[in-house]
Amino acid sequence: MLLLQFNADILGKGLLYTIIGFSIVLFILILITCVLYIFSAVVNMSVPKKNNEQKPAPVEPEIEPEIKPEILQTEPQDDEELIAVITAAVAASLNTSSDKLIVRSIRKVNNWKRESIRQKNSVF
Repeated sequence: MLLLQFNADILGKGLLYTIIGFSIVLFILILITCVLYIFSAVVNMSVPKKNNEQKPAPVEPEIEPEIKPEILQTEPQDDEELIAVITAAVAASLNTSSDKLIVRSIRKVNNWKRESIRQKNSVF
């Protein structure tokens, strides 16, 4: 019986400390809210209000002339040079010699996602 009373006493003190702790936290939060409200009121009082009667005339936006990008005309590269560059890049990525690689075709791909799906589904 004494043990049961001892546990109830400890439980009661724990509950009391919990309630006191929550009360202190709630009080501090309310205090912080009041201080911030007072600060905002003081700042709003110090800033002069604008007079709505005087409206400035609307400013028309300046229309800028359209700037068209210049397309640089370049001479098409020699196919041999293009094949050599692509072969060297593939050889470097595979860590092998370019002598072992044979480039059979080169074509430009605009949509990489569609091309990768096509390559996965096709048989070489």
